[in-house]
Amino acid sequence: MNKMSLGTNCKGHQGLWPVILIVICSLHIINISPVEARCWFTKGYEIRIHNDMILEPFSNVKFHCASKDHIIGYHNLSWSNSSHYFLWDFCDSFWGNILYFCRFWWGNKQVALEVFNRKIAKELVGDNYIVYYAIMSRDVEREHLDSLGPLEVFPWQ
Repeated sequence: MNKMSLGTNCKGHQGLWPVILIVICSLHIINISPVEARCWFTKGYEIRIHNDMILEPFSNVKFHCASKDHIIGYHNLSWSNSSHYFLWDFCDSFWGNILYFCRFWWGNKQVALEVFNRKIAKELVGDNYIVYYAIMSRDVEREHLDSLGPLEVFPWQ
């Protein structure tokens, strides 16, 4: 029986292993986010929705989000347990025209808004690809990772 080494059992492919290793190491060195790693020709983004009703700990917030091609669905967020946040990620389209919208309900109040669009994408700079939405008893606030306060405020209706 002839024992073969790892490098010789794939004739013609020995030169490919160093290239694969260099690509994997490069991804770790430049610190690409998981969502961006799967977005080949476009930028990857993440939407995070938090129930920040600290003064209303047993309040449930209901919401429904979708884009033209992707339904996120209906969800409940309760501040009092581990389900106080929800997130999803996606790759932008080649044309940069992805639009996600959400409708939020809290008791008899509601608000509908675009949680991601071209304008919001342009505001994200550097390695920041995350958009935060804080659900509060007074309003819904859009924030970014490095923002010092709300970038946009949506009062309950």
